[in-house]
Amino acid sequence: MQLTGQLTVSGSTDMIKIPVEFNIDSDRQFRVNGTFSLEMTDFGIKPPEALFGTIKADNEIKLEYDFVFVKSDEDLQNVP
Repeated sequence: MQLTGQLTVSGSTDMIKIPVEFNIDSDRQFRVNGTFSLEMTDFGIKPPEALFGTIKADNEIKLEYDFVFVKSDEDLQNVP
């Protein structure tokens, strides 16, 4: 499955597609995780350099995420 949406980095917004995996761990908990890559230049960011350009960072950034959601015992009806 994948999600499509807007991502804003350093004031620049671009449409992205993020692959996601959903896993139900128990009746009280589920997990959302995945990995995707972005190009810094897509968001107007110049990849870092050092020593007058002799050392350069790659333009691609790999992002990994892992969210765990746990059902609360608290009454959430009063949360704004």
